[in-house]
Parts: sequence; structure tokens; C-alpha cells
Amino acid sequence: MASIEYEDIEFEEKDNKIIATFLDIYEFTINKEELEKLGECKINKHSIEITTQSEEKATNKINFLVECGLNQLTNKISKQPTTYIHRLSNIPLIGTPSFGIVDKGTNFLEIKPITSCNIDCIYCSVDEGLSSKKTRDYVIEEEYLFDELKKLVEFKECDELEVYINPNGEPLLYQPLTKLIQDMHSLKQIKKIHLITNGTLLSKEKIDTLTEAGLTNISLSLSSLNNKEIMGKTCNLDHIKEMAEYASKKLNLTLTPVWIPKVNDEEIDKIVQFSKEINVKIAIQNFLVHKGGRKPTKKEKSWEEFYEQLEELEKKHDVKLSFQEEQPKIIKTKEYETPFKKNEVLEARIVCPGRKPKEQIVRAMHRAITVIDSNRNSGKIKMKIVRAAHNILLAKFCR
Repeated sequence: MASIEYEDIEFEEKDNKIIATFLDIYEFTINKEELEKLGECKINKHSIEITTQSEEKATNKINFLVECGLNQLTNKISKQPTTYIHRLSNIPLIGTPSFGIVDKGTNFLEIKPITSCNIDCIYCSVDEGLSSKKTRDYVIEEEYLFDELKKLVEFKECDELEVYINPNGEPLLYQPLTKLIQDMHSLKQIKKIHLITNGTLLSKEKIDTLTEAGLTNISLSLSSLNNKEIMGKTCNLDHIKEMAEYASKKLNLTLTPVWIPKVNDEEIDKIVQFSKEINVKIAIQNFLVHKGGRKPTKKEKSWEEFYEQLEELEKKHDVKLSFQEEQPKIIKTKEYETPFKKNEVLEARIVCPGRKPKEQIVRAMHRAITVIDSNRNSGKIKMKIVRAAHNILLAKFCR
């Protein structure tokens, strides 16, 4: 008998198919008839068993079908096809702002283990969530992500690093998040670990678990206390407030609302008062119109007007809201060399689709490059680099 167990996959039989759930929010299907050609098949929660005379053949078949499934993942929340990025996928973790690691040559590092979001903020600067126009999601193998981060941490030779888990989406959707935080906390160079979250998936148990794992800071993207339209109709604002109050007693919590002109003016006032009630810092963000983001208004406040209004709120609530002089110390550090220059033309092989139509991710010089306006989806393509700053690489397809 062949029996293969998968820690991160749950199996369920349905209509002569095996529905496999991977890392909680992704799924693929296996045709049960394919397995039954080898012998009697039994489906368990985390394993598949086949009674057969050829154990090696059955094992290879199960692994083959599971591998094919992992290459055909669907995100159950966004309903989008999903690329699983792992150490054997040939997809680098440095080069794109969509996933992986972003390093701008300082002691602050950004980690992006996942894409997609469970709510639908009307002001989302990267167009994530239930109404996103993006056509692909990504999720990264935790071991691969940590190994690449560890290499970078050792290269930077800095003992005052801070890591921001700040994906294009909601990080609490990432099932191995606790393990990732534990692993990052084990590196003596990393002094703080920040989580940027909308808070909807927090629980008291989750907050305790993440804190014990090594999480030091939460930035809570709370832009409304009462108006559900602002953060999406599915958003439970009362739950977020309850979790904020609990988290405030466990770690460093900062409320980070986005102030949208004539959209949530009254809500900002209430959030300032709430921050006082639970005794946490609030860092209000000025809404800016981003090219690929959502635009609940076309009007931006000038920075002068924004800071004037902050001063008015400070006087009204007797609380400090401007922390310009208290920004965390930015330390310049070593940075991986960017192997390409703007306007350089090169050829590289496509490794997976990009997040938008006519967009591809290619691999070159151990970097992931986002190629736009591509009319190909496989093989080698020719491109021209149009951005090459801090290893964020964007190229345009050459016809």
C-alpha cells in the first residue's frame, strides 16, 4: 500500500473528484479515476492511500497529480489563478513589488509573502480585494522566503534591522505567518517585526500567538469606525475595534487611517478619539491618487493643508498627531547591486504570468522582472528596462 501525507494540504471527496485545499485559501482538484487505475483509493484529511502491488508507481502517481494541482491553484477568496512560488519554481524573490523582498538600501526591509485581500477598501492604493481588476495571485513557500531573507540579512551587515510584513493584500491570509515570524525573530540582526493589517482576521488567540512568535508591532489600517462602505460591506468594524483594544495591551499598536477628503472626515475625528481611549499612537495618512489604485475622489489635499488640519485635530483632542521629528532612524546599509540599467535591452525566459493582462514575470541574473505589453506567455522574450531602481525592475516588451 502506498500512503502519502501532506502537512499543508487537506483532501475531500466530491463528485468523483478530490478537492484539495492548500494553505487554507487555495484549492485544486484531482480526478479520482486517475488514482483508481492503480488500485483501491482511500482519501484522508491530510493523506491519500492506494492499495496496490506497485508502491513506487502509486507514490510517483500521487506526487505527480499533486504537483500538477499546485501548478493550477485557485484562490478561493479572489477566484483568481495563483502561482505558488517555491525554491524549485525558478522564480526569484527580488525584483518585483508584487511579491518577495523589497530592499531600498536601508535597515528597513519589506516582506511580501502573499497577494489578495479579504475586504474591499474604496481607497486601496494597490487595487486589492474582492473587486480587484488583477488577474493573478501569488503565495510564497515560507522556507524559500526565509532562506532568501536570511541571505540578505547576512549580506547587509546591520544589527538594527526592522522587517515590515507589508504585502499587496492582507498578511493574515498567509497560513505560515506564525512560522515566518518565528524564523525572522531567530535572526539577531532583526530587532523589530511589523505587521501591516486591516485587522479583520485578528483574534485574541492570534494576537497572543503572533506576539509569542516575535511580532513587536502592528500597524492597523483602520479608516472608519462606523461607515462600512469605506472598508467594504463585509468588514466587521466592531470586531476590529475589540481586537485593537486587546492588541494595545500586548504589543506596539499604531492606528494608520487614510484621510480621504469629504469621504471620511467625520470618521477620522472618531478614530483620533478612539486612539486616545485605548492609549495607542495614531499616524494619519494623507490620501494620494495612485495610478493603479482606487479613486473614491480625484481631489488630494496639499501637504500644507493636510498638516494644518492635523494641527487643528491636535488642539481639539489634545493629542500629538504629527510625528515627523520622531520617525524611526533610517540607517543606510549595503544593498544588492542592481544588475540592469534603465533603457538596457535584453532577452529572458518567462517564469510565470504577471498580475495583469499582457504582463509576464521573467527571470534574469537572479532577479524577477515584470514585463508589460507582452503578447507572449512562454519561452524567451525581448524587453527594454524602463525602471531599475533598488532592484525593482520593470521592462517593456520589444516587438
